[in-house]
Amino acid sequence: MSTFGCSKQRKKPKTSHGLKTQPKRKSLELMSTNTQIMQKDAGARINCLDGVRGAAAISVVAGHLTDGFIAVPGVYLFFILSAFLLSSYFFKRSITDTTSIGSLVYFFQRRFFRIFPLFFAIVLSSAIVTSFLSTNLGGIGIPATVTKDQLLDVLLLQSGPEFLWTIPVEVKFYLFLPLIVFVMAKLNVLSRYLGDFSLLVAILVGFLTIEKTQSGVSLLSFLPIFLCGILLHRIHHWYACLCEKYAPTSTQFRQIQSSFKALGLAALLCWAFSMPIVHEAVLQRSIERDVIAKSHAAYSVLFMLLISGVTLGGQGLIRTLFETRLATWLGNISFSLYLVHVGFIRGFDLVLPNQPHIAGVLAVACSLSASTLIYRRFEHPILIHTQAWLKPHQA
Repeated sequence: MSTFGCSKQRKKPKTSHGLKTQPKRKSLELMSTNTQIMQKDAGARINCLDGVRGAAAISVVAGHLTDGFIAVPGVYLFFILSAFLLSSYFFKRSITDTTSIGSLVYFFQRRFFRIFPLFFAIVLSSAIVTSFLSTNLGGIGIPATVTKDQLLDVLLLQSGPEFLWTIPVEVKFYLFLPLIVFVMAKLNVLSRYLGDFSLLVAILVGFLTIEKTQSGVSLLSFLPIFLCGILLHRIHHWYACLCEKYAPTSTQFRQIQSSFKALGLAALLCWAFSMPIVHEAVLQRSIERDVIAKSHAAYSVLFMLLISGVTLGGQGLIRTLFETRLATWLGNISFSLYLVHVGFIRGFDLVLPNQPHIAGVLAVACSLSASTLIYRRFEHPILIHTQAWLKPHQA
């Protein structure tokens, strides 16, 4: 049994002259109905989260393409989504199973084959192109600038030049995630809410004390953002508990959904307003990009509200937006798109230095096409073969 369940200790059923009474049929029907709704909604949540991931990828591309956008907040959204989704693997298990060799090996194998094949290919190609162009263009690399002296450190995740810095940060979080869940589980054994409360305190202390940066391979600088993703998972857990308490057609349940929906829409609008091109058009004044990029706490809260609005707000405008085929397609190719788009931007800037708009359009078109091809011919087949080869560890 998971230590994170929402059910309290079950009371013994009342008896009448020593005979157990039957539970109320209405309660059983309510629990069954809510369970069916949650199961039916699970697929929609996955699709809409793919759409959210796609929005993050597009914001990163736009940030690298023009000064009208900021790329770093999109990376923060990737971090929160990653922590939120990966947390479920451990939270649904018991304390013993969370730290078992089989569970950990399966988790790290899946992460390795998800990240490293394409990452290694991009790093090696960057090193080759950097070496080839070093004599003519001052060592500019495509997709990234990776010199011979840097190559080993980049492959070993000791450094992350340019946009590659996010990969070492992500992998370091993978290493700490099982420990974080284990500690929370132990605390929840001592007291039902102690683990969740400690997580919230750690987030607040982290945002108040840790120095903010907008890049770098240190996990510590971005750990509070990842912890917000874990907290988001706990919010979904307690929402599931509410689903067992209220009927899906009840006024209370509708009010909860409407609140999440409104908060999610407000968060989406705030994210859009934080983009320089929107902010400066509305307020007619410039915005400090470095200050915005280092607003870890503000963006973490915004993205938690955005994801909650999409997943917990029920069907509506915001979920429909992220469930579109365009959004989910962008989500599927988001990892490939993140790794290749800078190369096309640089390449077309070199070829068409005096035609920035044409170069930008061609860079985006080629990035989307190449990412789709890489996903279909490289990423997705690796994932399929990995699932067939690895044996899932059963809880």
